[in-house]
Amino acid sequence: MHKITVVAVALMFLIPPVRSAENPWKDRVAPAVKKVAQSPTAAAYREALDVAYRADDWRTGLRLAREAMKRFPDLPELRGVTARALWRAGKVADATGVVDRIALDTTDRTALSVVIEIDLARGEYAAARRAAAQLEKLGPKTASQYYATLSLRLADNRLEGIPVMLRRAAKLVDPAHGYPETYLAEVFEGLPEFFEAIGPKPFNTIAEFGEAEMPVAPLLNLPYCVATINGHGPYRLIVDTGGSITLSLADQVADELGLASLGTASVRGISGKQESRQMLVDALRIGGITCRRVMTRSFAMPGVMKAAADGIIGTGVFTEGRMTLDFGNARLIVAPSSDKPAAGHLGKLLIVGDAKLMAPIGLEGRPAVALLDSGADVTAVSVSRLRELFPDHPLKQALAAGGVGIGQGQTAGLRLAPGVDLDLWGRRFDNYSGIGLDTLDDLLCPILGVQTDVLIGMPIFRDMRVWTVDFPRRKMWVQWLSETPH
Repeated sequence: MHKITVVAVALMFLIPPVRSAENPWKDRVAPAVKKVAQSPTAAAYREALDVAYRADDWRTGLRLAREAMKRFPDLPELRGVTARALWRAGKVADATGVVDRIALDTTDRTALSVVIEIDLARGEYAAARRAAAQLEKLGPKTASQYYATLSLRLADNRLEGIPVMLRRAAKLVDPAHGYPETYLAEVFEGLPEFFEAIGPKPFNTIAEFGEAEMPVAPLLNLPYCVATINGHGPYRLIVDTGGSITLSLADQVADELGLASLGTASVRGISGKQESRQMLVDALRIGGITCRRVMTRSFAMPGVMKAAADGIIGTGVFTEGRMTLDFGNARLIVAPSSDKPAAGHLGKLLIVGDAKLMAPIGLEGRPAVALLDSGADVTAVSVSRLRELFPDHPLKQALAAGGVGIGQGQTAGLRLAPGVDLDLWGRRFDNYSGIGLDTLDDLLCPILGVQTDVLIGMPIFRDMRVWTVDFPRRKMWVQWLSETPH
């Protein structure tokens, strides 16, 4: 079994965890399921699937979706709710199979929202745009539907009208509607003011492709690059594939640079929630890489991170291009997206939410979903999946992992578990980790909207020579240290 350094440092999120106590739909699940059992009609299944989703009871939703697909395999009005349930449960292949059967001229707003979410994640832009156009034509009626159309517009960097849409969406948010509106108010917080202030010109653009040195930061044991910000610096930035589409800076660095606050918002991490200021950086230069109009936030960095770094560069800033983390030569390379394969084993890639990287993997010989996060110095399995795999093995509480994380007021619980077998892009890891992470079920999965089985952190990345991510094409390649370089 591999030895794990249990520190998860740079996980940051724009959206908060769902608190089950605040969700009024939890108590409605059992009656809805009972109604299906008594009268298994398509209407009853659609209602029950909606109730389970709003309650964020993904296990019940998965069971209902499978039952509905068996009973009504060709019924169009059930495709949106079944695809949504399958996606939330992490059954990616099944969900995409259903989505491919949804007509893009449907009047089912739920189905159109699901098409946008899933097709954006897998890079099917044409279908996502057609679904978004149809949804906008029909008129979004809920905050969740607005969120889907906003996601497409931001992915396309079409900012005209974004502040108006955000304000409309925010007015519709009501936690009484259940998941995901239990957190959407915080998602929209500060964004209308930010986008109004920066105007319609595209943001997070790559002005110059190039490369930079990427050594390992002391104390944190995570990759970093030295950067200049608006011509000032140098500043040390952790390279974080879990860090979203933003440049995150320590408050004192933002003050030193004289960055104007364009609104406030909350950030969430493994250690809780804290306030941040939203800003725009005109020019971010990392070695030979230059990015313009970079979405930025500042916050009070915790002690250990503050001592080792000045901020975090979320690799979602590079989503216009192809990013290579060359761990063997300690280099970050950002190049144009290309049809040309990179070195190593090809893997499918999903990009969800604010540029979180996910991929299908094998776990104990079964399909699973992984979150790829270079800002985490732990590789761990979700507690829900461990309980499914090892129902007779008690998962004992271990030490907490929140001491140096972003946020305040909570810790990320770890549990001791049997090691698992991982199949990852041409390499197998036997009896790996033995660590369960509560945060995957309690925080990350509700945020991502996809049940995630494994957090892949630096313990796995350190076994890689090169990892390449082509954001627009939703592809990735891994070359392991044990392999001969091409």
